[in-house]
This record gives sequence, C-alpha cells and structure tokens, in this order.
Amino acid sequence: MYIRMLEDWEDLKKDQVAEVSEEDGRKYIGAKFAVESKENPTQARVKEYAVAFDKALNESADKVVARMAKANISDFSVGKDPRETSGGYRNLGEFAADTAKAKRGIVSEKLTGWRTFTNTRDMSEGIAADGGELVPQDFLANLKVVELESEIVHPRATIIPMRTNSIRLPIVNVSSHVNTLYGGVSANRTAEADIKSHAHQPTFSHVDLTLNKLTGLVYVSDELLEDNLVALSSVLNKMFVDSLIYQRDEDYLIGTGVGQSEGILISPALVVTPPEPVQTALLVAENIFQMYSRMYPTSINKAVWVVNNSVVPYLMALTLGGTNILPLWLSNMSVAGAPFGTILSRPLLISEKLPCVGQQGSILFADMNEYLVGEKSSGIQTASSIHLLFDTDQTAFRFVYRTDGKTHWRNPITPRNDCGDMSPFVVLGATGGSGTS
Repeated sequence: MYIRMLEDWEDLKKDQVAEVSEEDGRKYIGAKFAVESKENPTQARVKEYAVAFDKALNESADKVVARMAKANISDFSVGKDPRETSGGYRNLGEFAADTAKAKRGIVSEKLTGWRTFTNTRDMSEGIAADGGELVPQDFLANLKVVELESEIVHPRATIIPMRTNSIRLPIVNVSSHVNTLYGGVSANRTAEADIKSHAHQPTFSHVDLTLNKLTGLVYVSDELLEDNLVALSSVLNKMFVDSLIYQRDEDYLIGTGVGQSEGILISPALVVTPPEPVQTALLVAENIFQMYSRMYPTSINKAVWVVNNSVVPYLMALTLGGTNILPLWLSNMSVAGAPFGTILSRPLLISEKLPCVGQQGSILFADMNEYLVGEKSSGIQTASSIHLLFDTDQTAFRFVYRTDGKTHWRNPITPRNDCGDMSPFVVLGATGGSGTS
C-alpha cells in the first residue's frame, strides 16, 4: 500500500510518499505516523518537482515584473509592438506556413521582421532551432509537446532510497536447484536413530549500487519569460520531467552499467531463448511459449511483456497450425486469454527503447520487481540562476537526479531436473530475417 508520512520515522521522512506492506502501513497509520496515500512514490516525486520548478519560474517572473515596475510599465500590452504578441500574424496557420517555407529557404518579410525583432540566443524568441518559431504569445498556448511513452521499469521496480553515494545489498547466491536450495541448503531424509548428515548453509553475495547523475540545463531569455510565462512554465515542466523519465527508463532497460544503470538486457541473470530449430519467420507462437516456460515460477504472476513497436504486427498475425491464435483484441479465443494488451494473461507494454523485430531483445518478459533501483532520497534537485548568464538577460534552469539500477538476480537458476535455466528476465534471441533493422 502507499502511505504519506506525517512524521520522520527510520528512513522515511515527513511528507514522503512510500510503498510499504499492508501490515507496516496499518502500523504506521495506527500510530499516527502516516496516512494512506492515493499517489504512488513516482507520482509524488513528479508533483514535488513540478511545484519546485514553478517556484523557480515564478521567482524569475518576479524579477521581470520588478524591472517593469521600475520602468513604470503597469500593463504588459500597453505601448508594445503587435509583433510581441502575435509576430504580426493573423493566426497560427499563417505563422506555420511561413516557418515551413523558411525551411526551404523562402523567408517572408513578415518572418524576417519577426526574427529581427526577437533576435536573442539560446532558448530565445529569435532563433528557430531554439524555439523562436514557436514563441508568439497569442499562439504558444495552443502548441502541444510530443507525448513520450509511459515509463516501464521504475513504477514496477524495487526502490532503494539512498542517503550516501553507494550501498551494498546482501543477496543469497543461488545458481542451481539440482542438489541444493539457496546456494547450499538441502533437506535430507533420515531414518529413525540414523545419524543426521552434515549441516549445510546458504551462500551469500552482494549487489552494489552507486549513484550516477542525470542532469538537464536550459537557458531562457527574460523576454521569453516575460511574454510567455504561464505557457512556458507548463511546457518546460513537461519537457524536463518527460526527458528525465524517458532517459532513466532507457538506462534501466538497455543501459551499459558504465556511468549509468545496468540495463535488464545486459543482466548476468538474463535468459535468452533461441529461435525454433526450423524458423523462417521473424516470430512464431512457439517463441512466446518458450519464453513463458523459462520464467521463474514465482515471477509469472508479476511479469509483464515488453515489445518494440515493430513486433506488434507479427504478434497480431501469429498462427499455430494455420489458425490465428493471438488476436490481442479478442478474449477466450487466443493465447492472450484476455482482450487488449495481454499475452498469456500477462500485460503487454510497447516501447521504442527495445531493439527492432528480429534482433535479440525485441521481446522481453520480465518481473520488474526483481530489478533494484537506487535513488538519492532527496529526489530530483531543481534550481534556477539569474547570475550564470546575467550579461545576456537569461535565466538558467537545471535539474539533477541521481540513480543506479541493477537486477537483484546475478545469474539464472538451473532447475531441479535441469530442463533449461530460469530467470525473472527472459528475452527472445535473434531470429534474423528481412524484418531485422
């Protein structure tokens, strides 16, 4: 369950949203240390970041307003050239048409005047590549930021809040169930009065998490803050949060582990299922069945499927014995067993971050709860500065987020009868074919 702390308690801080067991949650709530929260920790952190970012923007706005007050300007629109609000254009369509022509080298007098009038640098009102063509105040509120895909790993992972730069977590070192469990424990049948066999003990290892830094920095001209403060605040908030979430999700999935998180696709615990002995298609139903069979049993009910966008047409066309078996939009007539985004009753997620169809890792079946995410307990740090580029009338906005990720399992497990290694992380190997890109 999710709780919001009312007081500091152990590693949890006041106002922090955390995910705890039902038993611990009821204990904290009963002791009036916490209340139940409808938000999960990720949603809470994003909201805190948005509030902090808005505060930083408002502080910069106060600076602009103070400067205008000193100049005895009481109304932003009074006495201004109409180009400040519309660029001299009648509507967004007219403005968009001119910017499209400019990309082909045909720059109209109106657009030339607009660029000349707003000629600053960085994220300014005068340079198209820096957002200048998107700035007229009357039109900016209608612009939409391209939506990025939803985060996959972090909301499902085991989160480890970290107060120091690194942490060492003990784990049981298990690689086989053939003769023992937990790396060395076995139960022996002993007859009455027989001598008990020698004692066994589990073997332990560790996982090290060391925080890596994700940062973002943008320079915004004071003119842009003055003319478009409300719309700009919304756009920058979304851009910063989305870019952070996208990058950390990519690292958790495919990161190299060097200066960034160790992605699931390079985990030493990864099980790679090969293509069928005679497979000419990029994807066949047996590939899905084999992957499912290699998932560690206790993880099956928590695992999710993640596929690259290019895999979707092949999933929808899967056949077995000439019969279509995987129409994802139908129920009780398919491998999915349920409609809309499930395979073998487990959720199906689509991500552009995985390799394309035909390449190893284009389909991932994973229990994300077995992925460890360490992150600085202070969360996302945000700041703004009017001093960094004071001479050019620009404000710098920055965010810093420190994290590391790694699979809790450090190797697959050989089952008792050695029928093929199992793991919470299974991918389809390369199947080749003309669809590989």
